[in-house]
Amino acid sequence: MQNPASTQRPSLALLFITLVAALLSACVHFPTHPQLVALASAPSGAILIHDVRLFRGTSTSAQEHMDVLISAGRISDVHAIDEGARTPPPPDVQLIDGRGLTLLPGLIDLHAHLTMVATPPWYLTTPQPAHNAEAHIYSGVTTLLDAGGDPDAILALQKKIVGHAQVGPRIYFAGQLLTAPGGYPLNMIALYGKLATWSLEGSHVRGLTTVAQVEAEVDRLHELGASFIKLAIATVPPSGSPRLTDEQIAAAVKRAHGHGQRVLAHIDSIADALLCARLGVDLLAHGIEASAVTDAEANELAASGIRMEPTLVNWERFDEIVSGHYVGSQLERETQPVGIIDSFNDAELAAHRNLLAGSAFESWAVELKTYQAQRAINLMKLRAAGVPIYVGSDSQGSIATFPGSLHDELKLQVEAGIPAGEVLLAATGRAAAFLDPHAEFGTIETGKLADLLLVRGNPLEQISSTRDIAQVYIRGVAVERTPPK
Repeated sequence: MQNPASTQRPSLALLFITLVAALLSACVHFPTHPQLVALASAPSGAILIHDVRLFRGTSTSAQEHMDVLISAGRISDVHAIDEGARTPPPPDVQLIDGRGLTLLPGLIDLHAHLTMVATPPWYLTTPQPAHNAEAHIYSGVTTLLDAGGDPDAILALQKKIVGHAQVGPRIYFAGQLLTAPGGYPLNMIALYGKLATWSLEGSHVRGLTTVAQVEAEVDRLHELGASFIKLAIATVPPSGSPRLTDEQIAAAVKRAHGHGQRVLAHIDSIADALLCARLGVDLLAHGIEASAVTDAEANELAASGIRMEPTLVNWERFDEIVSGHYVGSQLERETQPVGIIDSFNDAELAAHRNLLAGSAFESWAVELKTYQAQRAINLMKLRAAGVPIYVGSDSQGSIATFPGSLHDELKLQVEAGIPAGEVLLAATGRAAAFLDPHAEFGTIETGKLADLLLVRGNPLEQISSTRDIAQVYIRGVAVERTPPK
């Protein structure tokens, strides 16, 4: 591989390659991605959401019978209703009846991949960043961290969103995932064939051999506007794959922190996690799913100040694929073309099982199966020790995990034992503060941007209520969600 600091493939390389491949092979698919969302016309006056249950994103509890006034794209007033003193709203205020509903800040996904695909090796297709952005908004995710991808494509998409030419979430990004030559995820991408490896190596993943290369890459990504750096620390499959050296990791952390960037690292085991903690990594991308955690290890991680987003849904989808029966979620099915979802039906999984035999994918599956019951135990042990837990889905970054899966991540964390209010706080206010200490989003407070999610029911009592979406607002403008046909 050439020195990644000296060459960079154009962001359209993958599209060009797959178009050529489509002429040569029937294995590349181009399903239709219908428009999922559009912004409604902004109201001429203010919007009053009346008598709503309010989860502010500033604590783990909700307030009943609240009025929230939205004006000029921001929260202009929040107060408890006083029915005795209530006066009708002015005629230029749009009144929304909030009875039976819960208003939350727009959700924040701390682990998404806008420029990647989650299809299986037998259904190759091209990334659809614009569609992925729409799918997140459709699902109530108004802010995300792109945890590894093509920065050129991300910046182009970000420009369209900011310029109102595209509906999508607020994007923070890490750019290319930094790894060792032949290390994760290059060893897993190989399962998709030489075409996939050639097109993703460089644009999405960079294999580095020296400390100087690592430092140059961090500098380059900083110049592009990446507020995070993503490192591959895991050595999956269990047989071991190359990884960055301790010196390279330490250099990346020092260089990134010098730029004011945060560092997240892809991990699998407690050994990975401890290495990250000792070298100053800020966020563990994924939980500890390939080993058990002792109390002493949990305490060491907590003392380091490192954070974690466990992506439990990522592993649940992986378990489904290995078992031969994909379940997914309703929101994922609603936002993906039928052809992509059908590529995971039972018959397809059975027919292509031999494709996985003897591969890195299969050996990884065995390892994950061994520790399947341990994931939630590890998570709760880390939380009890004081490790801050956040919420991320790994959407489009792992097989069969799509936008909308964040709601299953909320559910799985609650089922593991974390209170619903704490999980929701981690997906709103706490995540916003982690992304930006001066964030104008993530909480429902006077003066903050009105990125909001209105759902039916009470997610503090039934976490699945978050997916029963009544309305999404971006800067105070309602989003028109196109239901599936």
